[in-house]
Amino acid sequence: MDIPDIEYITDLYKNRAELNLIRFENHKLSILSSSISQLIAGLGEEKSLSFWPELISFLKRYRYEVATTPLPFTSELLLTDNLLSLLNKGLESQLEFPESVHQLNLINELIHDLPVEDHPFMEWLKTQYLNKTHETSIAICIPHTRNLYGVEQFIEKKNLFQDIKYEIINPRQLKKSVFYDQIFFCGSIHLFSENQYTDYEYVWRSPRGRQLYFLSFSWIKEEFNPEPVFNVEPNRLPVTVKTETVTEKLIFEDVTPALQNTETTIEDLNFSPVSFLPGGSKCRTGCHSDITEYECKAVFLDDGSFIYKDMESYSQVVRFDPETKVEKVPNKTLRSGMPLIVRTEGSDDSISAVADMLLGTRAALMRQMQDDWKICFRKKVFSCEDLSAVGEELIRFGSQIANDTNIRNWIRSDTIKPNDFNEFKAIMEFSGISEKTDLYWKNAQQISIMHKKAGKKISKLLRSKITTTVMNDFYRYGRMEVDLPGISGKLSVINIEAVSSDYFIIGATHVDKLKYI
Repeated sequence: MDIPDIEYITDLYKNRAELNLIRFENHKLSILSSSISQLIAGLGEEKSLSFWPELISFLKRYRYEVATTPLPFTSELLLTDNLLSLLNKGLESQLEFPESVHQLNLINELIHDLPVEDHPFMEWLKTQYLNKTHETSIAICIPHTRNLYGVEQFIEKKNLFQDIKYEIINPRQLKKSVFYDQIFFCGSIHLFSENQYTDYEYVWRSPRGRQLYFLSFSWIKEEFNPEPVFNVEPNRLPVTVKTETVTEKLIFEDVTPALQNTETTIEDLNFSPVSFLPGGSKCRTGCHSDITEYECKAVFLDDGSFIYKDMESYSQVVRFDPETKVEKVPNKTLRSGMPLIVRTEGSDDSISAVADMLLGTRAALMRQMQDDWKICFRKKVFSCEDLSAVGEELIRFGSQIANDTNIRNWIRSDTIKPNDFNEFKAIMEFSGISEKTDLYWKNAQQISIMHKKAGKKISKLLRSKITTTVMNDFYRYGRMEVDLPGISGKLSVINIEAVSSDYFIIGATHVDKLKYI
């Protein structure tokens, strides 16, 4: 909504923001959540076998999304074909996993027995606005952008809130100077608190509306003791917290009352994106020795995809202020909300693709020359006992910075060359191709120059695409598409949703590859 005048903001400040916790009863969802937790606990070590890792990921995703997305429980966006297919596959494994399949059968029945009516959050919202005026401005905030567009389309198709000024938003939009009469946050208030995955506590600490409503289910354990809003001395304003329970209206006899039902904690529910990560070997830093593996973190993107990033490498991000430009940043600095450039169609490396376009007919030969010395270097590295032995040899040939991290970077296909000529010379000596040092160095320099030009080219493409409408959509949906003229492929700029705290040992062929959960 438009920026209000100072009188509006002063009124909001003086009269405080009302914080309302609306708790919805839903017996079937409560049993379903408990059953999923019991299935995972009962599987024990078997949860890493066969189809279970993927099925567990989909079940967790479904539980998370029905608790945060005001769409019907049976919507295709929530109850996906992949989940249904995996459920059927699991049910067919009765002989292999008899006890677990019994629990899975209960989950399957509960899912198929969920009502097809509108989501309880949406039903409640409709009752709130039957008699409201055109002047009321509201926002419905979803803690992720994955299904935001689907919620917008659902409301438009059913012609809901037709006389109300409303927006469907994500939490990051509330960092801007926007204000509403009421904001409805879908999901547990713990989702809108500062933790290792999100920093959304500002949505109620610096409220952008007179009344804030957090819509959550009563089977999710909530423990909330808010500190004052606008928490700057001497103007600390205590939060006014109101709690309301919306009872479940049963229109037919519930067939599941005898099943065990326990309150689901946030830890058990595990809303974090990491809980949806399929497989992977967690590690402590420095705990591996395989030259072809890397210590990575999982970077989760707003569209539901993720990508493993080597923490010793770099990525391309977009800066929109003061002008649009592409920047190369260390992966260690990647954070939630950063717009990351990824190649969603065509080859993996967006910068390399544009650089090859700029190189023209020379590209194939120059890339081949680059591959030639990399292959010679790798063969020599792999013939040594370990990386420390490689480092000793490189130092003997004049290197000043040969260590495990730099050696791993130098053998990677996506790195071009060391910055210092003497380091490159040491690599050539070590690889047994010292006679080609100058030739390969000049070639690598040309590739490096073209990569820098490619970054500027992409920046220019982005600037030409940026309009107020495009930026508004990007802030809302967390994604922007950029076609590459003259190249078979497409770039996407996607906001980072979260970065895992854990490290994972990932093979070189899976690093920087876009994956979908």
